[in-house]
Amino acid sequence: MTERYNELSSGVDTIEHKFRNLAYNVRGYGYTTAAVARIAYAGRAKTPTFEEVLLLGRRLSTLYALLLIIVVFCLGRVGGLSPPAAGIAALLMAAYDVNATYSHYMLPASGYIMFSYLALLGGVKLIRGLFISGLCFLALGAAGAGALLILLIGWRFGFC
Repeated sequence: MTERYNELSSGVDTIEHKFRNLAYNVRGYGYTTAAVARIAYAGRAKTPTFEEVLLLGRRLSTLYALLLIIVVFCLGRVGGLSPPAAGIAALLMAAYDVNATYSHYMLPASGYIMFSYLALLGGVKLIRGLFISGLCFLALGAAGAGALLILLIGWRFGFC
Protein backbone atom coordinates (compact mmCIF):
# COMPACT_ATOMS: atom_id res chain seq x y z
CA MET A 1 0.00 0.00 0.00
CA THR A 2 1.33 3.44 -0.92
CA GLU A 3 1.11 6.09 1.77
CA ARG A 4 0.97 9.75 0.82
CA TYR A 5 3.51 11.85 2.68
CA ASN A 6 2.20 15.23 1.58
CA GLU A 7 -0.96 16.76 0.20
CA LEU A 8 0.49 18.45 -2.87
CA SER A 9 -0.91 17.79 -6.34
CA SER A 10 -3.32 15.08 -5.23
CA GLY A 11 -0.63 12.47 -4.63
CA VAL A 12 1.55 13.21 -7.65
CA ASP A 13 4.34 13.96 -5.19
CA THR A 14 4.76 10.35 -4.08
CA ILE A 15 6.35 7.50 -5.96
CA GLU A 16 6.40 3.79 -5.49
CA HIS A 17 10.03 2.84 -5.02
CA LYS A 18 11.26 0.40 -7.62
CA PHE A 19 13.06 -1.88 -5.18
CA ARG A 20 10.47 -2.22 -2.43
CA ASN A 21 6.86 -1.25 -1.92
CA LEU A 22 7.75 1.85 0.07
CA ALA A 23 6.63 5.35 -0.81
CA TYR A 24 9.00 8.28 -0.41
CA ASN A 25 8.45 12.00 -0.40
CA VAL A 26 9.68 13.38 -3.71
CA ARG A 27 8.67 17.00 -3.24
CA GLY A 28 12.28 18.06 -3.11
CA TYR A 29 14.98 15.82 -4.49
CA GLY A 30 12.78 13.19 -6.06
CA TYR A 31 14.62 10.00 -6.88
CA THR A 32 17.73 11.22 -5.04
CA THR A 33 15.76 11.11 -1.78
CA ALA A 34 14.33 7.71 -2.68
CA ALA A 35 17.77 6.29 -3.49
CA VAL A 36 19.35 7.66 -0.30
CA ALA A 37 16.38 6.45 1.75
CA ARG A 38 16.75 3.03 0.15
CA ILE A 39 20.34 2.87 1.39
CA ALA A 40 19.71 4.53 4.76
CA TYR A 41 16.72 2.36 5.65
CA ALA A 42 17.81 -0.86 3.91
CA GLY A 43 17.56 -3.00 7.03
CA ARG A 44 14.11 -1.82 8.05
CA ALA A 45 10.96 -3.67 7.14
CA LYS A 46 8.54 -0.80 7.80
CA THR A 47 8.06 2.36 5.79
CA PRO A 48 10.03 5.37 7.04
CA THR A 49 7.89 8.03 8.65
CA PHE A 50 7.27 11.42 7.09
CA GLU A 51 9.63 13.02 9.61
CA GLU A 52 12.44 10.59 8.76
CA VAL A 53 12.14 11.19 5.03
CA LEU A 54 11.89 14.95 5.50
CA LEU A 55 14.97 14.92 7.72
CA LEU A 56 16.82 12.91 5.08
CA GLY A 57 16.02 15.54 2.43
CA ARG A 58 17.12 18.30 4.77
CA ARG A 59 20.38 16.46 5.38
CA LEU A 60 20.95 16.28 1.62
CA SER A 61 20.43 20.04 1.35
CA THR A 62 22.78 20.63 4.26
CA LEU A 63 25.43 18.37 2.74
CA TYR A 64 25.25 20.27 -0.56
CA ALA A 65 25.47 23.59 1.31
CA LEU A 66 28.56 22.46 3.23
CA LEU A 67 30.21 21.22 0.05
CA LEU A 68 29.37 24.55 -1.58
CA ILE A 69 31.33 26.40 1.12
CA ILE A 70 34.38 24.25 0.38
CA VAL A 71 33.96 24.78 -3.37
CA VAL A 72 33.71 28.57 -2.88
CA PHE A 73 36.95 28.52 -0.86
CA CYS A 74 38.68 26.50 -3.60
CA LEU A 75 37.27 28.80 -6.27
CA GLY A 76 38.70 31.79 -4.44
CA ARG A 77 42.10 30.14 -4.16
CA VAL A 78 42.18 29.13 -7.83
CA GLY A 79 41.00 32.61 -8.75
CA GLY A 80 44.06 34.10 -7.09
CA LEU A 81 42.78 35.10 -3.66
CA SER A 82 44.96 34.67 -0.60
CA PRO A 83 43.84 32.02 1.92
CA PRO A 84 42.32 34.63 4.29
CA ALA A 85 40.44 36.31 1.44
CA ALA A 86 39.18 32.96 0.11
CA GLY A 87 38.18 32.09 3.68
CA ILE A 88 36.17 35.30 3.92
CA ALA A 89 34.41 34.42 0.65
CA ALA A 90 33.57 30.98 2.04
CA LEU A 91 32.46 32.55 5.34
CA LEU A 92 30.13 34.91 3.50
CA MET A 93 28.67 31.95 1.60
CA ALA A 94 28.21 30.14 4.91
CA ALA A 95 26.45 33.15 6.42
CA TYR A 96 24.09 33.54 3.47
CA ASP A 97 20.69 32.40 4.73
CA VAL A 98 19.41 30.92 1.48
CA ASN A 99 21.14 27.61 2.29
CA ALA A 100 19.15 27.32 5.53
CA THR A 101 15.95 28.15 3.66
CA TYR A 102 16.63 25.55 0.96
CA SER A 103 17.45 22.99 3.63
CA HIS A 104 14.25 23.72 5.54
CA TYR A 105 12.06 23.29 2.48
CA MET A 106 14.17 20.42 1.09
CA LEU A 107 14.61 22.20 -2.25
CA PRO A 108 17.00 20.74 -4.82
CA ALA A 109 18.40 24.20 -5.59
CA SER A 110 21.18 23.51 -3.08
CA GLY A 111 22.42 20.70 -5.31
CA TYR A 112 22.08 22.78 -8.48
CA ILE A 113 24.05 25.63 -6.97
CA MET A 114 26.80 23.40 -5.59
CA PHE A 115 27.25 21.49 -8.85
CA SER A 116 27.16 24.74 -10.86
CA TYR A 117 29.90 26.23 -8.70
CA LEU A 118 31.85 22.99 -9.07
CA ALA A 119 31.60 23.31 -12.87
CA LEU A 120 32.70 26.95 -12.56
CA LEU A 121 35.69 25.83 -10.48
CA GLY A 122 36.58 23.35 -13.21
CA GLY A 123 36.31 26.07 -15.86
CA VAL A 124 38.60 28.41 -13.93
CA LYS A 125 41.10 25.58 -13.41
CA LEU A 126 41.05 24.88 -17.15
CA ILE A 127 41.72 28.54 -17.90
CA ARG A 128 44.57 28.53 -15.36
CA GLY A 129 46.17 25.56 -17.12
CA LEU A 130 45.28 22.81 -14.65
CA PHE A 131 43.85 20.61 -17.38
CA ILE A 132 43.16 17.24 -15.72
CA SER A 133 41.70 18.50 -12.44
CA GLY A 134 39.85 21.29 -14.23
CA LEU A 135 38.30 18.87 -16.69
CA CYS A 136 37.32 16.51 -13.86
CA PHE A 137 35.62 19.27 -11.83
CA LEU A 138 33.93 20.69 -14.93
CA ALA A 139 32.59 17.27 -15.96
CA LEU A 140 31.48 16.38 -12.43
CA GLY A 141 29.76 19.73 -11.93
CA ALA A 142 28.02 19.68 -15.29
CA ALA A 143 26.95 16.06 -14.88
CA GLY A 144 25.66 16.63 -11.34
CA ALA A 145 23.70 19.76 -12.17
CA GLY A 146 22.39 18.20 -15.37
CA ALA A 147 21.36 14.96 -13.69
CA LEU A 148 19.41 16.78 -10.97
CA LEU A 149 17.72 18.99 -13.55
CA ILE A 150 16.85 16.11 -15.89
CA LEU A 151 15.41 14.04 -13.03
CA LEU A 152 13.33 16.99 -11.83
CA ILE A 153 11.99 17.76 -15.33
CA GLY A 154 11.37 14.08 -16.02
CA TRP A 155 9.49 13.64 -12.76
CA ARG A 156 7.47 16.82 -13.32
CA PHE A 157 6.25 15.72 -16.73
CA GLY A 158 5.86 12.06 -15.80
CA PHE A 159 8.79 10.60 -17.74
CA CYS A 160 10.53 9.12 -14.67
